[in-house]
Amino acid sequence: MFMEALQTALFENPLGIYIALAIVAVLGLISYQNWRTFKSAWLTIVALIAGATVFTVSTLVVTDREKIRAACDEIAKALNNRNMLIVEHFLDRDFTGQGRYKSRKQTLARLARDLKDYRITSVELKILNLNARDDLATMLVRSDIKSKTIGAIWLKWRVVWIKQPKGWLVYKVKGPEIGPADAENEK
Repeated sequence: MFMEALQTALFENPLGIYIALAIVAVLGLISYQNWRTFKSAWLTIVALIAGATVFTVSTLVVTDREKIRAACDEIAKALNNRNMLIVEHFLDRDFTGQGRYKSRKQTLARLARDLKDYRITSVELKILNLNARDDLATMLVRSDIKSKTIGAIWLKWRVVWIKQPKGWLVYKVKGPEIGPADAENEK
């Protein structure tokens, strides 16, 4: 748990670290203003070096969760462009879907048909929860859908991702829970 929080703070969302280092740097500048010695400026120098290091590391290191978020963005973009080849690229060869649409082929055909039949105008994927460990990740995601025939709705999905040599792929999907787009209650 601690390591996951540290990984998030260092690599995915270092804003808190930047704020803490900025406070330290300001305190160092105040100290330097009063005493005008190298020793009093040391705090500012250390804070600036630490900030540059955190920035470099957070830029260079891409975590598994960031890779999955990027894959979700690509999937949403592909759905909006009706590009089933890209969607298929993100499905594992052993993918399992829901109900009658369990195989990759059936799921892709259903997606293409639904996009056309319901005249979907946009799909946005919002990750509500994402836990990645080793070669598996579980995610709760909400798809916000706008359509010319059914208006706006959201669907919640439970998604299992598997890490393969070519990247993170969707292994299993459960759901959906259906609700109006303006619903405030997030289960």
